[in-house]
Formats: sequence, structure tokens, C-alpha cells
Amino acid sequence: MRKIACITLDVESDFLDPSGRIRLFEDDALFNRYVNILKKNDVKITAFLVTSLISKHGDSYRRLQDQIPIEFAVHSHMHDMQNPCSRADIEEAFRTFRAFTGQNPSGYRAPVGQITREGLQTLFDLGFRYDSSIYPSYRPGRLGYNNLHLPVEPFRVRHEAQSIIEIPFATLHGVRLVFSLSYVKLFGLDNVQLADEKFFLRRIKWLCWRIRMIIISICWQTKSRQAKNPCYSAMQEARSTSSKK
Repeated sequence: MRKIACITLDVESDFLDPSGRIRLFEDDALFNRYVNILKKNDVKITAFLVTSLISKHGDSYRRLQDQIPIEFAVHSHMHDMQNPCSRADIEEAFRTFRAFTGQNPSGYRAPVGQITREGLQTLFDLGFRYDSSIYPSYRPGRLGYNNLHLPVEPFRVRHEAQSIIEIPFATLHGVRLVFSLSYVKLFGLDNVQLADEKFFLRRIKWLCWRIRMIIISICWQTKSRQAKNPCYSAMQEARSTSSKK
């Protein structure tokens, strides 16, 4: 069975920074280190943009686009964790993204994975082709979720005649441990690798770098050699698989 690794980047301001700073774009050494890791391992990236930051960092996004294969998608307009995917926010993100790229966005990721029915309906109405917001796991707390009933592989969300492909975050099948740098930082790389060997990941890996933790991205040098396909390829394969059923 062929496995696909999809590497994504949430382009948002550094944690709790009200000014919208992104250190990756301010530190040339860090930026070059990141780019060199991707080039060395022939990695393609999907970058989910918080579109309110385009006015501040648009030139840096272009600079990144000039150096590596990258697909841009939407990660909300304001990254409002209290009201994460209102229609007004998604519509503004859509307009801002189109003004920046000249194209309609294909993909969306809600802040902290908090996709809602209203958010999904807005994605349907605006013609988004895929969403990648679901953590098929459990997290307690105010911003938590319980998605243990959802698949760990891509699936279609349908409403009447409308549908969208949902590509969940990579999750260990047995223990439902989310495979992203947030969790690597929490549990340690050795423990996550051990769990991967024991429980293995499913067919499609959807890995996420959080830009504020880019300093530890070096740990992915060995893993990222598997990443020869962009997220869009995963979306296409999911669509092909679904159409055959």
C-alpha cells in the first residue's frame, strides 16, 4: 500500500503576539534553514494563511513561494478562537485570499480545529474543495473536542447535493494520538516515533508544522523524505477513492 505524507504549515502570528510578528520571516538564518530542509528532502508544502496577516507579510509569502513548491490555502481571516469560523470571517478570508493570489482558495483549516456546521456550510457555498480542520482524537478543555467517532482517513462531508473532502490531521490509528509538532513537543519525538512503530499511521499522513515552533523542525529531516506529494494530491486521491465506492 502506497503511503502519502502531506506536510502543512499554519502561517499565523507567533504565539500570543498581538502585533502579528512571525519570527520565521524576520530571521534570515531561520528562514534559510527551513527552506534548505525542504529542498534537501524534496518536500512540497501547503501553507494555510491567516489572511489578515497578508498585508503585513505578503512579500515574505512571495519570497517563500519563489524558493519552494508551495500551495496556499486559508486558515481563517482573524484566527478568532472564540468564534473560529463565522460566515463573515470565512467570506473576508476568501476575498482577501483572492485579492492576494488572483485565485479562489481550494482548501481551508479552522483555527484550533474548531470547524462548525455554519463553517462547513460557508465552505460549501463558496466552493472550497477540501477542509483540513478535524483532529480525529480527544482533547479536554474550553477549546477541546471529542472526534473519536470520526475516521482517521480522508472522508466526504455531505449535505444534500453538496459535499467537501475532509482530510483529518494524521493520527495514530490505535491510540488516536495526533501526529503534529504540537504533540511531538508535548510527548517527545522518541515517544511519538515509538507509538508510530507500534500502532502505525494510516494510508495518508497529514502532518502539521506550526510556524511558531519552527525552531524544532529539524527533527523532521528523516520523516520528510516520504513527503513527495502536496496536500492537493491527497485530496485528488481521496476523491478518486470515493468515486469508486
